[in-house]
Amino acid sequence: MNKIFIYTIFIFLCFLLSLNTINLIKCKHQIKQLENIITELNNKTKDTNSVSEIDLIEVKVKKCIEKDYSTTAMSKCVQNSYNDWNLKIEQYILYLKNILDYDQYLLLNQSQKKWLEYKNVQWILLDKTLGKKEGTIHRNITDASKANILKIRSQELEALYFFLSKN
Repeated sequence: MNKIFIYTIFIFLCFLLSLNTINLIKCKHQIKQLENIITELNNKTKDTNSVSEIDLIEVKVKKCIEKDYSTTAMSKCVQNSYNDWNLKIEQYILYLKNILDYDQYLLLNQSQKKWLEYKNVQWILLDKTLGKKEGTIHRNITDASKANILKIRSQELEALYFFLSKN
């Protein structure tokens, strides 16, 4: 009876050891998968030469907001980005001027004038609707919407330049 008990314990311990071995193998496999993912992400990061300037503007806003999470401070951070977005828009208009022919550049100028009209009217709409609602959160939403209008125009011009400048 003693031998049967010892064999039973031995078999049980072997069973537990095999379970641990299986879990260890699974863990090693998962670690290897994670290492591969990290390597792939590092390679992708190396492939992109630099962070886009749009990302830099957003990073700047995020860092500003991290200093003070009040809704008033958040709005101020976003409002400060308006100038950066406008500079980015002007930069891409200048870049495009260098690669467009005269007629195309006139169309770009006409497009930009119409876009400025749209932007101004849209901003007034935002101020007179969301901006008039009670609660400072609506100011944040209004300011973020305004910044997004600028960001989208910047991205449109950047994309146009990117595709036209490629041979």
